[in-house]
Amino acid sequence: MAKSDVQTSLRLSEELRDRLATAAVDNRHGIGEDMRQRLEASFKFEPNSDDPKMRELLAGVARMAEFLARYYPQWHTEGFSLNAFKYATDKLIGLYQPKGEPDDKPIAGAPANGLFDEELTADNWERCWSAWLSGKWKG
Repeated sequence: MAKSDVQTSLRLSEELRDRLATAAVDNRHGIGEDMRQRLEASFKFEPNSDDPKMRELLAGVARMAEFLARYYPQWHTEGFSLNAFKYATDKLIGLYQPKGEPDDKPIAGAPANGLFDEELTADNWERCWSAWLSGKWKG
């Protein structure tokens, strides 16, 4: 334990403690280290965003990718896996569908508005997205 680490206690059921002890042996370290690694991993799916719905969605997408990877090759390495991942993320995003008609008006003064000669709309958003992905636009 490093000098900057703090020690704490935690109540666990006997069953959970036994599962952690077994995992710690399998991973060749102590139960405390196994618990610490598991706690740190739990924060892996908490994206930095001020928008709670965005954090929730991104964490869900990450969990979906991890879940599918237990049963199929990584989504970015094989066609079926990619299709399964796209289907799952589409369903997940659908849970956040706002009510009402879509409004394709961008936020006033958004950097993307100057990317094209015309006003940025849903119809030309794909070009903006492609430019951003390729690193040609730093907006």
